[in-house]
Amino acid sequence: FMFKYRAKQIIYGKHFTPRGIACDELGRILVADAHNDVVHLLESHGEFITYILSSVSPISQPWGLCVDSQNRVWVAETNSFKGDVKTLAKVKVFQIYETRHDINC
Repeated sequence: FMFKYRAKQIIYGKHFTPRGIACDELGRILVADAHNDVVHLLESHGEFITYILSSVSPISQPWGLCVDSQNRVWVAETNSFKGDVKTLAKVKVFQIYETRHDINC
């Protein structure tokens, strides 16, 4: 593997719980953190940039991610567990970047 990413801190008193992962058109990495209700944005080499989407957005227990050709982030949430079965509650779509150049933080 090229690198290992570990969240630098415990957010909201909960440990980093990675679930979904996706890349944008510039190769930046988005990681869904289910227990903290945030998405981590990383450089292509694994350096942390910022949190995007959070419980303020609002998202809840992000489980899956996808970035489409229009730079929209699709987030699958889960909030229901029955035994070993996870029930997806919602899929939400967010426009994170206006244009390709807005991604350059």
